[in-house]
Amino acid sequence: EITSDAKKRMTAMAYVTKETQLPIYVHCPHKGNIAQEQIEILLKNGVKPSQIIIGHCAIRPNADYIRDILNSGCYISMDQCHCSGSTPAEIALCLYELCNKGYSSKLILSNDICIYSDFPHRKYNGLHLTQEEQSEIFGFNFKKILPEFEAVGGKEEDIIKMLRDNALEVLNV
Repeated sequence: EITSDAKKRMTAMAYVTKETQLPIYVHCPHKGNIAQEQIEILLKNGVKPSQIIIGHCAIRPNADYIRDILNSGCYISMDQCHCSGSTPAEIALCLYELCNKGYSSKLILSNDICIYSDFPHRKYNGLHLTQEEQSEIFGFNFKKILPEFEAVGGKEEDIIKMLRDNALEVLNV
């Protein structure tokens, strides 16, 4: 569940978003119904759904689950694909199913890795990675996810949306 401390931080984030019109990227563990709870807190505090990106969706690449998030009007980010515990095939199939259901304009495929972090004990902190390992992680989506996406029938136009267009849209660039 979301702690009272986390609710306070999310309320503060909502205030900043209303003032700046910048989007919120929510780090979500995708356990239980936490994503929906996070969305509810932000919406209750005046954030527009189009300003919310629910991150780390590669942790739970289930099209039905993610569709429920998307139906709120938010974006989702399939990120941390290299360390999510899901296979590239699972992630690609989920993205393909969502694109085929008309959600391609709300999907973002990205990396989420720290080259430097205040958490030096974390395994995927860039401080512990060789240049070769960093290169492998930064290329993971291109080398692993996108070939799987294309193999199941994914379209190039959806790839462009997920990698470029949707991020530009949410950032109002």
